[in-house]
Amino acid sequence: MRLDGILGSWLDRLTDAALAWREARRAERRLVLSQEDGSFVLRPAPAPDGPALAEVPIASASPRTLPPGLARASAVLVLDPDETVVRRISVPTQGRAFLDGIVRNQLDRLSPWPPETAAHGYRVAPDVSGASLPIEVVIAARAAVEAAKDAAAWLGLAIDAVAARVGPGPLVVLWTREAASAELRQGVRRRIGLALGGAFGAMAALIVWNVVCLNLDRQEAEETAAQTAALRQRFQRGRAAAGPASSPAERAWAQKEATPAAVVVLEALSRALPDDAHLTELRLEGTQLRVMGLSADPPALIGRLDPSPYFAEVRFAAPTTRGSDAAYRFQIEARVKPRLSVED
Repeated sequence: MRLDGILGSWLDRLTDAALAWREARRAERRLVLSQEDGSFVLRPAPAPDGPALAEVPIASASPRTLPPGLARASAVLVLDPDETVVRRISVPTQGRAFLDGIVRNQLDRLSPWPPETAAHGYRVAPDVSGASLPIEVVIAARAAVEAAKDAAAWLGLAIDAVAARVGPGPLVVLWTREAASAELRQGVRRRIGLALGGAFGAMAALIVWNVVCLNLDRQEAEETAAQTAALRQRFQRGRAAAGPASSPAERAWAQKEATPAAVVVLEALSRALPDDAHLTELRLEGTQLRVMGLSADPPALIGRLDPSPYFAEVRFAAPTTRGSDAAYRFQIEARVKPRLSVED
């Protein structure tokens, strides 16, 4: 079987289940509505011959005339006996499974109205005997059924079926809402299909979103792992370039060689600075040097310190300002090169 056939069969079963559930819910509050002596009489469906729940004159029928608990109930409308015709036929017991077709085939002979303008129903008579089935066929004009439905509509009730009472026993149904309207089934089937399609669509979107999030998380984890590996390799290369420091003395000597000495820095400054430059302050923090002082030409100091093999990244740390004696105050920063690189 093709996939569309399987889905269609499954959708039909869901539609049947939904209609059966709807019918069961409506049957819980269903009433029997009949016309008696110019009034609408409402009785509970389980006891159609029991005491009346309400009586409303047909001339003043409206939803406001019903008790509050009955205003939204569904009802089975019972036609007046004068509007129906009862015919009795006999069918062999072997034809019990084919009663619908048998009655429909004989309707033209039994009905005083043309079959297309008649509504009919049947039941097996209680007095079953012998090899035949006595069938009671009840026929009414469709115009009478529609007129009764229109009259009952003034009460605001939902008419689910139109039936007739033939002596004792169950009512004979002539018309039902479900049988008369294929649109109801199609509408329920369509709504179920849309609901299932929406649910499957939302599920597919959720699955795609989860897959995208998992891919993004995997990519982020891979990038983090690559960065960690790169940092680990860089650290290992740095340790290899620095050489093994097998003892505290060797590590101390390596640190001493890499740390700039204040005496060497001061000697390099004295050689690089001109005689008209006077230092007022010198700070050496690690490899970072800052000098402050007075000079007649501060820009020339950058040109004298920058070529020195002891300094790198020479720059002004603050704007120069003129002092009271026509000299300029300056602040210069520079990075002191390690002694090993200077000696090399």
